[in-house]
Amino acid sequence: MRLRLILPLLVALSAVLAACTPPMPNAAAAFTSHTSGQTIHGSRTIVVTAKLTGAQPDALISVTSDARDVTKVRTGDDLELTVVLKDNANTITVSVANPGQAVPGSATLDLEYPFLTFEPSQDAAVVIGQPDFNATTEIATNKEFGGPYLRPLVLNGVMYLPDYGGDRVMGYLQVPTTNGAAADFVIGKQDFDDLDSTVGAATLSGPQTVATDGQRLYIVDYSFNRISVFNTPPTTSGAAADFAIGQPDLVSDGRGTTATSLDNPESMTIAGGRLIVADSGNSRVLIWNEVPTGFGVPADLVLGQSDFVSGMSNAGGAVAANTMNYPTDVWSDGTRLVVADASNNRVLIWNTFPTTNFEAADIVLGQAGFDSDGAAFGATGLDYPYSVDSNGNQLFVADSDNNRVLVWNTFPTTTAQPADAVLGQVDFDAFGSATSATGLDYPVGVYLDGNRLFVADHDNYRYVILEGADN
Repeated sequence: MRLRLILPLLVALSAVLAACTPPMPNAAAAFTSHTSGQTIHGSRTIVVTAKLTGAQPDALISVTSDARDVTKVRTGDDLELTVVLKDNANTITVSVANPGQAVPGSATLDLEYPFLTFEPSQDAAVVIGQPDFNATTEIATNKEFGGPYLRPLVLNGVMYLPDYGGDRVMGYLQVPTTNGAAADFVIGKQDFDDLDSTVGAATLSGPQTVATDGQRLYIVDYSFNRISVFNTPPTTSGAAADFAIGQPDLVSDGRGTTATSLDNPESMTIAGGRLIVADSGNSRVLIWNEVPTGFGVPADLVLGQSDFVSGMSNAGGAVAANTMNYPTDVWSDGTRLVVADASNNRVLIWNTFPTTNFEAADIVLGQAGFDSDGAAFGATGLDYPYSVDSNGNQLFVADSDNNRVLVWNTFPTTTAQPADAVLGQVDFDAFGSATSATGLDYPVGVYLDGNRLFVADHDNYRYVILEGADN
């Protein structure tokens, strides 16, 4: 009788206690080591950490990713992922759910690993300036190039291709995906048939690299000894520059060897808030610690010369770690600096950004040491390297007289480090010119844009675009 009374009471008490017990909290996750959209340089194997919140010991944890490989280790509320990144975009998602949790808590991380993978003797995908890969016959004024030099630019989807021989920059409102595309507008001329190259705000003479600080457009104007600056990037023909670097106004074109003048500049870049210019005729690189916004701003630093009024090849002496002989291109990520020292047949690298005039480079490519300048081929040789570009992980060099582009798949850290891949030739020992989808004839510019490599193929009067393979 007593047991019959007690059992209902126990059941009722259990129900009351169950009603008073709070439900198990939902589990959640948050990444703690990286932020979404981050770009990764160096090794493609990285460790990513996440913090778990409210996750029970028996919580179900899953990881999905399009990276090459992901392994996970949980220690309490800490989750550690060892990730092998694939080329370019990678997405990693962590989901965690306690028993009975209907909707898992999740966190997603997008990481970029800039890298272009090419097949041996890979065909270019698109040719601009010619009707096909085997021709050098284009004569339409809105399609032809009189001879491209150095680096083009893609800015906000608009493509700018320097036409040195035509004294103009060809503009395309989108990057062409078919051969022989016509330009939509032209800079340096009033229209595609204009031949006027009188110095002025709306003309160019021998334009080369086109660059941006994210807001303005800069065109290296070789024969006018200046950099023409457009505060608003043009998208129609006949645009006038707002000011120039290297000249006191927009109607002067004299060359000079001072902190405010230039002598046949070939290229430039903007990195870490600095303007870096290959002042080729003065055998030097000029550096402004802040990008000028008007006329007459003097440079803060000079490399290749001991002062701002000297401009002799190799500083008037022998080739050395701190001299240059007609440098043609520059690249930087704000920390490292790379210079194509063309007439010395080498590429110079500073591991940390220089802070004093005439500072010596740390690494040389194309030569066994800093005291030699001979031309060569093979995986370690260079013959008039004209242009350099990098995505932070790889280094690309237009090795012009060898008719090829060399690729270092890890950013070089030692002198005479051999290249890992070659484009434009079947192997490192070949150097002949060709007019084809795989060949080049005096390439003088390399430019990376996402998964695309642009090559200025001078003696074929064209640009070619190679697309990185999925890897």
